[in-house]
Amino acid sequence: MKKYTPIAAFALAFALTSTLGYKWLNAKSGPTDKELYEAIARGVETERLTAKDLQSKWIKSLNESNPELHDAIIAAMLISKDANVEIYLHRNIGENKKFKYTISDKRGDAENILSYNYKTDFFTFDHYSIDDGFTMQMVENREIINRKINKYYEELGVK
Repeated sequence: MKKYTPIAAFALAFALTSTLGYKWLNAKSGPTDKELYEAIARGVETERLTAKDLQSKWIKSLNESNPELHDAIIAAMLISKDANVEIYLHRNIGENKKFKYTISDKRGDAENILSYNYKTDFFTFDHYSIDDGFTMQMVENREIINRKINKYYEELGVK
């Protein structure tokens, strides 16, 4: 029998209550940990995050995965607020590599990662990649999984 991490075992118990779980039971090999996590994320019966909550959690998660980008985004948000213009973040591909990211009021080309406009409180993604840090989808999935696990903890009296 395949050994699962504790969270994957929990996910398996959850997934087995779904039709997908039934399919896994009849398969010769069990689901991967990734499939289990995805099953939880799809099967959660909880309210979705608001766009503002998701954006806030994403920015905070960048502090873990890419502090330089996090700091550049915070700076861009403050500049956009003060200057009342859209601000762009670029990968620093120049010779001065003191900073990994630069901030500009010009869009740029392939080095452009994202932009932020304080008036609309909206991020526009251009050449953002997983190498830059967590995506909003990853943050949303993690939050949904955590909410579901916490719901089970409450139901089971786990503190």
